[in-house]
Amino acid sequence: MNWQTFKQMILDHLGTNGVRRGIDAFRDSYIRAAMADLKFFVPSLQDGFSSYTNTQTVPFANEDAETLAEYVQSKITRYVDKNLAMAESHWANYLGLRRRTYLREHEAEDPVLEVWRGKPAIFAFQAIRNSVPMPLAGNIWMTVKSPRTAPDACAVQLTVLGGGIAITDGANGMFRATFSAEDTAALRTGETYIWDIQVTDENDNPVILKNLRGRMVARQPATAAMPA
Repeated sequence: MNWQTFKQMILDHLGTNGVRRGIDAFRDSYIRAAMADLKFFVPSLQDGFSSYTNTQTVPFANEDAETLAEYVQSKITRYVDKNLAMAESHWANYLGLRRRTYLREHEAEDPVLEVWRGKPAIFAFQAIRNSVPMPLAGNIWMTVKSPRTAPDACAVQLTVLGGGIAITDGANGMFRATFSAEDTAALRTGETYIWDIQVTDENDNPVILKNLRGRMVARQPATAAMPA
């Protein structure tokens, strides 16, 4: 989802504190501090940004809005309202939610996809959002790169528009990614790559779902192609 949508979700969780007159600057600084804290404890959320433009994609999931809101509430009730008991309650809630986020990101290992260099490869995926299939209709991007900081220009990328990805059952979020022989030949043998897939939601915003990212390893075939 984009930053504008995610920030509104945080404000919704804050309730009256999200719209109170005169605390906008405090509130927004606490939101940035909350994001920095959560990223520090959950490295998979780190993307190198401390602030976002309205249309920029953020690495957070829907449930993270509640987590960040509890952090902000703890600061507002402590430093603005001077209510220490309420501040401690919100802080305890934040710590519990932060731990939930950490466990969500680390309990399951990232899926590893294996390809043979110079050989076509096909993978089937399903977009899952909030534990249910996410309907698909727009474009889909799958990016493979190494290391994480490499620019997308250096990556292997498949899209629906480019023909590398085909939606097989849009209502149930199912699609297929096809790597050509040229795509896999561009990967280095033995190196671990990272991959993620962005899908477009009902508002035509790009979203990276938690179940659509992982690692990829390229293997070198033992047998060369037969001569023509």
